[in-house]
Amino acid sequence: YQRTQHFDSAISPHNISYSSSATGTMHTLEDIKNSMMSVMVPDVSDVRVGVHYGNARNDLVGTMTANCTPGTNATGTIYTSATTTNKLVPEAAPTSTMITIEDVYQRMYNFDYSTTSPFSAHSLSTSSQPASSMHTLQDIWNAMLDITLPNEGDIRQGIIYGQASFPRIGTLLEGCPATTPTSINLAVGSVNPVGGVTDVVIPAAGGTDTTGAATGWVTGTEDKIKFTVVDGGSASSTITIDSNPYTSGADYTITSTSSLTIVVTTNETGKMSQVRTFVVGVTAGLSLSTPNVWVLNNGTDFTLTKLDTSGNIIGTYGTLAFTQGVAVDIFGDIWVARPGMSTVSKFNSSGALIGTYSVGSSPTYVAIDASGNVWVTNQGSNNVTKLNSSGSVLGTYSTGNAPYAVAVDGSNNIWIANGQGQSVTKLNSSGATIGTYSTGGTSGPFGLAIDASGNVWVTNNNDNTVSKFNSSGTPVGTYSVGSLPTEVAIDASGNVWVTNRGSNNVSKLNSSGALIGTYPVGTAPRGIAVDASGNVWVANYGNYGANDGSVTKLNSSGSVVGTYVVGGNPTSNGDMTGFALQYFVLGLR
Repeated sequence: YQRTQHFDSAISPHNISYSSSATGTMHTLEDIKNSMMSVMVPDVSDVRVGVHYGNARNDLVGTMTANCTPGTNATGTIYTSATTTNKLVPEAAPTSTMITIEDVYQRMYNFDYSTTSPFSAHSLSTSSQPASSMHTLQDIWNAMLDITLPNEGDIRQGIIYGQASFPRIGTLLEGCPATTPTSINLAVGSVNPVGGVTDVVIPAAGGTDTTGAATGWVTGTEDKIKFTVVDGGSASSTITIDSNPYTSGADYTITSTSSLTIVVTTNETGKMSQVRTFVVGVTAGLSLSTPNVWVLNNGTDFTLTKLDTSGNIIGTYGTLAFTQGVAVDIFGDIWVARPGMSTVSKFNSSGALIGTYSVGSSPTYVAIDASGNVWVTNQGSNNVTKLNSSGSVLGTYSTGNAPYAVAVDGSNNIWIANGQGQSVTKLNSSGATIGTYSTGGTSGPFGLAIDASGNVWVTNNNDNTVSKFNSSGTPVGTYSVGSLPTEVAIDASGNVWVTNRGSNNVSKLNSSGALIGTYPVGTAPRGIAVDASGNVWVANYGNYGANDGSVTKLNSSGSVVGTYVVGGNPTSNGDMTGFALQYFVLGLR
């Protein structure tokens, strides 16, 4: 105000210089007021402020960034730009009263040219003569055009008119980051858990963490993880996994060994959103492995015999009842159907009984699906029971007449041989019937197996044939084998192996149904399975009531490797090595 006595624009347009007296038109505060009425204030989040009123050597325009612990706004706590961090920091109180841009504007309306300011409380303090020309109105105008206000929050922004060398900037309450989550954790799923995890580490906002990992994932098992974010304060986070929305703490199914990209975006009202990225590696934990053969003995002993693939007996364990169907899950646990008790029993890989669970009437066969669920055919009640891996019943679904064998295909559909209906039934993984297809035989079918292409092979007992259907249930062909074919298994090359109970041998067909060879085994062979090395294992039931029996091992060419005595009258209908589950259902290699 007091410097208006020395404004002189005649030397150069709008250039303010010191002069003993005015030689041209004065530039009054009215001029400044008129210019300030045209100041543009954009409505964006980046705040650019800071005309520093001082001498010519101390003119700065800077960028104001967030200060998230401001003082009391009502009293106008003062901050100034810190040149080292470009962030507002607390500063000492000004030597004169702070006024805002609005204050400056209002006072311009009442400008009264005189040698003494009528607004003494807001007067500009004097300073020594500047060493060079003062900043012009054009400079002020240009700086004002850079003022940008955010669209939220309470901002008191102004210019402190104190000593010319000690300018001030007002308080900023906008631009603080959203509160960092209290915790972020990676864990195994609550069902079908992946083998293990390495937890994540919370990175700085905008950063990426690559610490997290999921290990021991098995192809096709629907192994799961959980990713949990606990927010702090009033913040709320959204999560995506591979760009798909995800709910914190929910089970997430891993579908491949590709790493998972998890993005956590944290929002909080009046604050800036924070984004954190987590790249979680996935490693497979299992490969094709069938270390043991499990044989059900139904003579006078009612036992379960465990052999290694060299034919050595590892142990024999009591089942306490007549058993028929057997299946080995991905964890090496053994599921056994007990027809006379209307139950299935689960044993661990050491032969210890884990539990026994009720199903339908006269359960006969057992199969495991890609999710680890257990499917049991109930021959006496014409249905199939689905249990989870803990033995809880998930549902019971109708089939054809006297369901016998059951198997799962690579798409996780369930196929059932209806032993007295001359048909096969196809269910989806939820138990809904997709279709029932005639086998065209006069009896059976009994045994059932599915190859890598989804073709279904069934034995027609009294017709001495096997029938082939494609994955849609369309008949492909019927092929002759030995006498009273009972069970069927498929090797990694697509060859079909059939036990002929009436002729004491095994037939081998190629994937087109052409007979490759017939190979002698023990008496009344029933159960048959393949191991990971391509060997074929056959349970020889023996003579009825004689409590004899054995298992025969053939190599992939059909030559006998060895015959091993086990308990009495072994049956072992089903996947007694676990190969069919691992190779055809889960795709392990």
